Amino acid sequence: MKILINNEIKTLEITNPETGCNWEQDLIGNANGFDGYDDEKELYIMTQDTYDWWDNYIKTEQDLQNRASELKNTLDNDDAEKFEQELIDASDNDMEMMQASQKEIIETWEAK
Repeated sequence: MKILINNEIKTLEITNPETGCNWEQDLIGNANGFDGYDDEKELYIMTQDTYDWWDNYIKTEQDLQNRASELKNTLDNDDAEKFEQELIDASDNDMEMMQASQKEIIETWEAK
């Protein structure tokens, strides 16, 4: 998706590795992560700091999602269910803490 930062258009993108669907607008919108909307240009607005945070967060999340998807494909059904439940149980209101917890889970399963 395109974002307006100081009158410059930049992009943010995250794709579900299993469906191929982009979901960055849902991710950011559900977290109230936009700093505004430019009606004239029909683009969401972010400060540079906000954009930088989301850019880093999305890159990390994309990596975690890709690794989790690849890992699930190598597991039998029982282990895949256990793995998915561990990821769900790691949910947290602090988005960065959740990523850190999920990263640990993924790394533990990758090492098996």
